[in-house]
Amino acid sequence: MEHNTNLLLALGAVLCSGFVGAYLARRIGQSVIVGYILLGMLVGPNALNLIGDADLIHKLAELGVVFLMFFLGLEFSVRRFMQIKNAAMMIGSTKMLAQAAGAFLIGFALGWAPIDRLFLAGIVAISSSGVTAKLLFDLRKTASRHAEVLMGVMIFEDFVAIVMMGVLMGIATTGIVQTDVVSVATLKAVLFYAFFIFVVARFFPRVVSWLEKIDSDEMFVTIVCGGILLAGAGAVYLGLPSAAGAFVLGMVVNHKDLEERIHIKVAPFRDAFLVVFFLAFGMLIDPRMIPGVLGLLLIILPLSLFVELVISSSAAFFTGLSAKAAVALGTGLVSRGEYAMIYATLGHQSGVISPDLYQLTGVYVFSMTLLAPLMMRNAGSIKNWYSRLVPPFLKYGSKLLSKSLAPLMYPDYYGLEPPRNRFLFVGLFMLYVGLVAEAFASHDIRFAPVYLLAGSVLIWWLRSILASGFRLVYREVDELLEHQILEPQVVIHFVIKLITALLFTILVTGVVWNVLEYWSLTCLLLFVAYVAMACYRVNCIALKVN
Repeated sequence: MEHNTNLLLALGAVLCSGFVGAYLARRIGQSVIVGYILLGMLVGPNALNLIGDADLIHKLAELGVVFLMFFLGLEFSVRRFMQIKNAAMMIGSTKMLAQAAGAFLIGFALGWAPIDRLFLAGIVAISSSGVTAKLLFDLRKTASRHAEVLMGVMIFEDFVAIVMMGVLMGIATTGIVQTDVVSVATLKAVLFYAFFIFVVARFFPRVVSWLEKIDSDEMFVTIVCGGILLAGAGAVYLGLPSAAGAFVLGMVVNHKDLEERIHIKVAPFRDAFLVVFFLAFGMLIDPRMIPGVLGLLLIILPLSLFVELVISSSAAFFTGLSAKAAVALGTGLVSRGEYAMIYATLGHQSGVISPDLYQLTGVYVFSMTLLAPLMMRNAGSIKNWYSRLVPPFLKYGSKLLSKSLAPLMYPDYYGLEPPRNRFLFVGLFMLYVGLVAEAFASHDIRFAPVYLLAGSVLIWWLRSILASGFRLVYREVDELLEHQILEPQVVIHFVIKLITALLFTILVTGVVWNVLEYWSLTCLLLFVAYVAMACYRVNCIALKVN
């Protein structure tokens, strides 16, 4: 009897604390996640210790993750994503790689173990789709073009996050970072996705027909919740996180009426258990350790903001969005939430990451989520500040790059047919990414010439495919030639040079990193100087022609 009383008291205290946290957060215009984490810190065992059965709360918190990921899967529209996939993948890849690289370098500079560096990279790399979607709704920006692309980026990040979750779980199980462990974990996650998308989805319409015939709400809620939990359990059985199973199950539910009924009947369970999850995360944060991680936070926080506000916004602009829309998209990527906390909890419970990293995650998520609405509301002011700061020759070069890439990013909008060699390009690019990753992980300098030679061949091949694609674009899209001063061949040559330089810089940096370490960053500085010089030269040519 006493155990049942403790259970009811603990769960009741958590939910009531969640209400107080959400109320206070909304009163000051912040995300409810901020309130949940803050109240969790206060009522947890490291502060007021008002929750008796904390272990049970942490077990129930996993249900919040499972239900959240299922509903995120419901929002995954494959058809809608395919229309903006090129832009979403370019922006998302640029942003995640920049965030992960910055975090990895910080961890290396601090002398952290490889596992801590890898978990830190995962923690800072992924934005919160839940927080972002809620902020777009609260700010009434869901109908804008940049919001559509932003949610496409979120969908792409959700997919990468689940794969990354499988990788980190595989590492947490073995306690070591090895190429074969990462490869197996990635392959396992991809195959799990493929099984649900191509096998389960084929037979799921029959399940939908059967679910539509269930008139009883009690029976409907029971079978849906049971299916979500079984999908999560199946993922765990295969060595993947339970969230992965719930997410892919939500993906295959491609039926509007069924989705609407699920939102009405099952969403309250998600909301209740999400409160438990976020408060449980806050309960594990020790306020006494916060001063010890503030120094690291002051390094990581500005870096993360720089990546989102500068690099992500630039990537969005290069896909063809206007400067205002691109900055608005960049500010929409500031928030952090569920993925960072899931990764940190996974590493903490497995005992493979340091306590400082776990404590840092809570403060980092709290800070980024606190800044997200402020940044989104002031996107216009940030854009105006950029306009005054960027030199005219860089603006001109950026516009040339943006106009040239836009038809490739949104081919449906420009009425372009997909290029016949697109699968060859994707395959070659994946080989390039794998080669760079292998070179980065290798500690044997003897293989450096092999990596450089093979990478150079792949870059030359990719360059030739891109050049033919750009020539086709300038032949088919007449509006690119309107108000264009330079000849198309000059513009194509300029764009191809920049892309080639970027690919080669990444290759060289990956090859020499383990030998020259910080000196390899010189490659990045040289690339920045090369871009500035190329933009200056093409701007001078345009001024002479004009």
